[in-house]
Amino acid sequence: MPADLLAACYRDEWHRAALIPTLWYLVWTHQIGANLDETLTMASPIWSLGV
Repeated sequence: MPADLLAACYRDEWHRAALIPTLWYLVWTHQIGANLDETLTMASPIWSLGV
């Protein structure tokens, strides 16, 4: 889940919030996998694409 990934990067919620655009950019550019047929939320499953 995106929330778990960001929590692993930073403990501070402001730092985690700053990473959200980067996270969704990585999904959009297919560097992180996500089911784009579903609504994307901070609880959506994501996975490594091995790039």
